[in-house]
Amino acid sequence: ENEIRDIILGDEIVFVVGAMGDGIGTYLIPAISRIAKGSGVMSVAYVTKPFLREGDNRMHEADWGIQHLLNIADTTFVVENEKLLEIVPRLSPYSQFTVAMDNLISLLKGIVEIYTKIGLVSLDLNDLKSIFRSSNIGYIGTGKSDSDNRISEAVDEAMNSNLTNMNPSKVVGALINITGGEDMSVGDAEMVVEMINERINPN
Repeated sequence: ENEIRDIILGDEIVFVVGAMGDGIGTYLIPAISRIAKGSGVMSVAYVTKPFLREGDNRMHEADWGIQHLLNIADTTFVVENEKLLEIVPRLSPYSQFTVAMDNLISLLKGIVEIYTKIGLVSLDLNDLKSIFRSSNIGYIGTGKSDSDNRISEAVDEAMNSNLTNMNPSKVVGALINITGGEDMSVGDAEMVVEMINERINPN
């Protein structure tokens, strides 16, 4: 525990990533989140839940760990491995997990870009913390399009590309990162936000 405290000393946010259902992830991820919370560091957990074929024991272990984690971490993203079979059924197991990692990378990339790229809306770290702390379970959606109908297509993809079981209508705090070419207008960006707002919690 002292080693973990030394590692996160001075950090604002800690991302804890791993698989639930085995002894390491199930017990270590909540433990790291608890140490972070006790050190005043915001913890964001990104964990995977086993495939059904991995058996009831592993699934019960994962469910126990996730419930424990939801009471500790500021926000937890739970990726359902079974969802990978729905979204990319024909890919190899390695490629399926690559999809889950791409999902995580898009989350981290979106957060980093908000603070490193010049944008129309400026945010500070307190804004980010308030969003992550608005709900103990999170939703990640990504979408892109270059067609004439690119705005609605990108929004539809973002609202349906989720690897968790969380319904977008339950989202109570949203961090929306919009990037586009030089032909993207402020009106385009506002339309994206409006379309997303119509599908999430009105508050």
